[in-house]
Amino acid sequence: MAELGAVVEGINDIKQCLNIIMYTRKGTDPLRPEFGCGAIDRIDQPVNVAIPGMIKDIIEAVTLFEPRIDMVKSKITSELSGSQVTFTLNFKIKNSVETGQQNITYGFN
Repeated sequence: MAELGAVVEGINDIKQCLNIIMYTRKGTDPLRPEFGCGAIDRIDQPVNVAIPGMIKDIIEAVTLFEPRIDMVKSKITSELSGSQVTFTLNFKIKNSVETGQQNITYGFN
């Protein structure tokens, strides 16, 4: 991954945008109040409720805010480790055969 603040292109640009979407809470961008992902707000829910809800929130956010990719929905996986949950997003760039993968981690260190 590129250094923070670096100008990136291609798949690295998509990954950078995915990070911005996934780690932005809805309502925190005053010009786009619906921008972001609601998954982080589920972190205190019971695991059996939180994980499916987080996956739903991730799919919705990516579908709405990253039109350059198609999510391979069946390939979103989650891994619970202590107080963190990591989601692996597998995607395909539209109008291309190129694919990518991005890990998104929510929780506490």
